[in-house]
Amino acid sequence: MENKSSRYLSNFAESGDGDRRSFERLLADVLKPFIRELLLVDAATLIGYALSEDCSNFEDIIASCGESIATPALLRYGGCVAVTCEWGSAPAVAIELELHHTALTTFFQVVLASDSVEIQLHGLIFPGPAPTPAEAWRQYRAALSKTPQATSETAAQVLSAIAIPAIRQIM
Repeated sequence: MENKSSRYLSNFAESGDGDRRSFERLLADVLKPFIRELLLVDAATLIGYALSEDCSNFEDIIASCGESIATPALLRYGGCVAVTCEWGSAPAVAIELELHHTALTTFFQVVLASDSVEIQLHGLIFPGPAPTPAEAWRQYRAALSKTPQATSETAAQVLSAIAIPAIRQIM
């Protein structure tokens, strides 16, 4: 039986373009609208759903927040969420996600903490044989750069700059 897809998990370049951090930064840029929406969900609600292992509500939250990503890719809940609650520190919620695109599938985790949001890339699947690190980076950039928010991010920044002073005037 012929293998129609290849995993690309640990074959990242040591540094520079195509290293793990480059992939994560590009993914984070694409996910900015999704993250903004996700941060509007009450932290106690996310923690409660996580502790009760309520997958259906996480699927709904991810689907709803994922609508903010104007892309042909499909963002899905990866079926796992973990909460870190330690005495003396704020809780953190780690949500496993999958981004399915016609050119590749990305597996990653979003970690929401009180003072940060982190993207941790777990792996990629490309159709066909395993690409070289340079080819994987090129394909990844090409796939994610076709998202409409990648081209409209500047417009969103301009609108945000206009909206913030307007909100301050109202208050």
